[in-house]
Amino acid sequence: MELYKASGALNRVNSTVGDIIYIAFIVLNIFAILRVLRGKDADLPFLSKMSGVT
Repeated sequence: MELYKASGALNRVNSTVGDIIYIAFIVLNIFAILRVLRGKDADLPFLSKMSGVT
């Protein structure tokens, strides 16, 4: 029965980490949208590096 306890704990950790990443992306998107609405470049650090535009 220890296996089921470990599986449940890992499921909970995985779910929590996924939720944190999801919320972080939502916040990042809101930040970028607000910058664009103000007439500035979105300037998302990792996306601008991926596109090759600096």
